[in-house]
Amino acid sequence: MDRRQALITEFWKRGRLKYRLWNDIQKKIEAKYQDVQARKVGFMFVNCTRGGGKTDWGVTKALECIRDPKLKRPQAFMATAFGSDLTTIIHPTFERVMEDKPRQLGIDHIPSKRMYIDRTTGGMVHYRGLDLKTNSLRGNYADVVIIEESQNVKSLAYLWNYVIKQLFRHRPNPICIFIGTPPETPDHAWVQMMELAKLPENDCYVEATIDEHNMMSDEEKKFLMKDLTEDAIAREFYCKVVIDKSRAIIPEWDERFCVNTEPDEFRRFYYQYVAMDLGVKNDFTAGLLFYYDFLRRTVVVEDEFEMRGPTMTTDQLAELIAKKKLERWPDNQKTYRQIADNNNPLLVNDLNLKYGMPFMTTDKSKLVYMVNKVRVMFRQNRIEINPRCLKLLGSLRVAIWNERRTEFERSEIFGHFDWLAALIYGVRNVDEISNPIPEFHGINLASPNTIIIPSPKRQILKRFGE
Repeated sequence: MDRRQALITEFWKRGRLKYRLWNDIQKKIEAKYQDVQARKVGFMFVNCTRGGGKTDWGVTKALECIRDPKLKRPQAFMATAFGSDLTTIIHPTFERVMEDKPRQLGIDHIPSKRMYIDRTTGGMVHYRGLDLKTNSLRGNYADVVIIEESQNVKSLAYLWNYVIKQLFRHRPNPICIFIGTPPETPDHAWVQMMELAKLPENDCYVEATIDEHNMMSDEEKKFLMKDLTEDAIAREFYCKVVIDKSRAIIPEWDERFCVNTEPDEFRRFYYQYVAMDLGVKNDFTAGLLFYYDFLRRTVVVEDEFEMRGPTMTTDQLAELIAKKKLERWPDNQKTYRQIADNNNPLLVNDLNLKYGMPFMTTDKSKLVYMVNKVRVMFRQNRIEINPRCLKLLGSLRVAIWNERRTEFERSEIFGHFDWLAALIYGVRNVDEISNPIPEFHGINLASPNTIIIPSPKRQILKRFGE
């Protein structure tokens, strides 16, 4: 046996198949996987271009799982959105990945049971199609679950919350890996789960576009994209969520509005606001902290907060608001206006009387008109959102109307896009007229170069030499 074959044999014995990764995209995904596993996050989201080798990578993870000596009778599930892909894509990929596997390891294919079994470790890889029966993944346990073409799985949120999570009980470090490209419409749990994966507490999202493919020539890339629409190219090769502009609530949204604004010298004078969308039953109570930059006529959203469910108390909400104001505005927590919707007048009254937090309520009956005002301000580049406002940013990216355009479509992750609703209520009640900057700010009244000229309306200051 030559040295190379000896090394390959040893890699297979240890369940270390990293050597099979052949391009930079696969190596990027692998690096994120190792990080996620080290932090025991429990799931990972791979948004990867067509032709990036993501299926090959997923198969190596399944095979590594059943070769892991640290696991007792390990089990992996390899699932795809369509059962037809099992014979045309999944099985051929397994055979290709195992082409250099040492014969003595004894990983056998049992087509009748749709599984591969490792006779040495007792580990099993089950492969399933999800288009006919989502519950086909039900079983006793799993260490690794890989969902290929996950953007095409209709009941993805149900699959994750009620099937896969149940497989993970009592396993040491299980993980579910969602692999795919963005769906044709953002009205899909895939998009919402993608935003969930991006949150700092999870940080389990990895993206790789066709431009990162180091083993494909420009000519090959052009050939793959030939005759496709711009939207299809954006989704399939550049990992972009393309929103149907006819249903997007804020079709003007663009990532350029996500900016960490540097305050100017007048920041301490600008009016500060808190805006909330109050949740009922299991909905979110979502809030924003922002100020209005009077000189630039711009709403600057600095932070967000949330609470959820019927267990939320007025005490808890008041404490959270006070904490956020102290965090964000340590030198001056005074607000010019605090705005809430009219869903829970008793809670609003309680915040005022018990905690000295007066909130004015805003009517929601003119929802379309309120949305239009926000859209106009985005068109005028008059809204800026701090990158820390992840729920608001996620909502702006994917929020859509229901089919009748009467209310926002519900989301598994963002509820009724409550952070966007808070922004809409806040913008509606911004005072754009009153100048908060003191009349004589920056002017030395004692200077001989300052002349005060009487005016019928008010004193006008004219400065010379300063």
